[in-house]
Formats: sequence, structure tokens, C-alpha cells
Amino acid sequence: MVAFLAPLVVRLIPVVRVPSPLLEIVAGVVLGPSVLAVVEVDAPVEVLSPLGLAFLLFLAGLEIEVQRLRGRPLQLAVGGYVLPFALAIGVGLALSAAGFTSAPLLVAIVLSATAPGLVVPVLKDAGQIESARGPEHQARRDEHPP
Repeated sequence: MVAFLAPLVVRLIPVVRVPSPLLEIVAGVVLGPSVLAVVEVDAPVEVLSPLGLAFLLFLAGLEIEVQRLRGRPLQLAVGGYVLPFALAIGVGLALSAAGFTSAPLLVAIVLSATAPGLVVPVLKDAGQIESARGPEHQARRDEHPP
């Protein structure tokens, strides 16, 4: 129901300026066992949750144009992954030191691997997925049309 309603809320209520995947995640946390406990984790949810994550990452992977990742774009992409991964390792080590996890590397991999699945839909909703230079270039182009 959340997956059905989130895109509708984003499109029908222009005041809500968040991407639908973000709204889906927030609604899932609020309705899940951590907050309101409206939704329980049962066998179907346990089976479908990794499947949903795999599908999300698969769709994000389809958006990547490997042919365009050469030279400078490849260097930027690698740098754009190494820095967040290093930060994720820091978070994993901090969680390990606090006693929340015994696998800090796994935490780092999960944090960094799920990010493209969230970032790609956001860029797509904002119309930036096709932009060669990113949001700044698009904003300047919108302000000063050719």
C-alpha cells in the first residue's frame, strides 16, 4: 500500500518535495516494528525484503551507462565511491566500538551498496539522470537559456 501511495502523494501534493523512494522508506520505518508496529515482520516480508532490495539495486544498475565511464568520469565515479566507503567504514567501526555490531566491514558494505539504489531514483525524479554535468550545470542552463 505504501509503495502504491507514495508516488501518488508526491505527484498530487506539490508541497511534498521529496522523492517517492525516500517517502517509502520513511513510511516503512514509521509503520514498521520500530515505531508504530502497524506492520509486523512475518514470513512473506522476510522473503520479499531482500528480493525488493535486490530489485532496487538491479534497477539502479540499469541506469548506469558503462560506456560513458571512461577517463575523467571514471575517476570521479571511483572517487565518489571511495570517500563514502571510507566514511561508512568509520561508521561501522564506531558501531562496533559501541557494541552494536560485530561486523563493521559488513555495515560499511551495506551502507555504501544501498546508496546507489536511493540516489539514482532521486536523480531520475529530479530530471538529472541524463545530465552530463549534474545539477549545477542544469540550474545554470535553466537560468540562462541559449
